[in-house]
Amino acid sequence: DLKDSGDSWEIISDPASHEAVLAALAAAKLETASAEVAMVPKNLIRLEGKNANAMIRLMDAMEDNDDVQNVYSNYELDENESLD
Repeated sequence: DLKDSGDSWEIISDPASHEAVLAALAAAKLETASAEVAMVPKNLIRLEGKNANAMIRLMDAMEDNDDVQNVYSNYELDENESLD
């Protein structure tokens, strides 16, 4: 899948195809800003209020832990909602 992000393009592929996609981009002489295998959610859960605040605190705690390498989530917050 290709997504136009304005100044760049985002390519999303199956993890098994990662090396082949990188090779195809290199063969086409296209520069990559970054290339990584990541977990991308298929379904997003909207959180509001105290649930959103609790999730933000949990995510911050996990990201601050030196033993944690990556943190993935499938939630989204309303941009207009203020978190306390």
